[in-house]
Amino acid sequence: LDAALAVLDPASRPAPLPPVALPVDAGERARLVASPWFALERLALPAGATTGLAGEGAPQVLTCLSGAGTVTA
Repeated sequence: LDAALAVLDPASRPAPLPPVALPVDAGERARLVASPWFALERLALPAGATTGLAGEGAPQVLTCLSGAGTVTA
């Protein structure tokens, strides 16, 4: 833990952006934060809607904040 704290740089956090609308088949999708290493997006879909998201050759993490969803490959 001490070694991790020694190299921690709290100022290295990405700055929040005004939401940037992104294309999506249904609902709303917006980029909230971006850095050279990752981006955080919000995706809001109406009940029963489906959409596709390109993996872009990188790991993807999805977190459902309300309701339910199904992820397929």
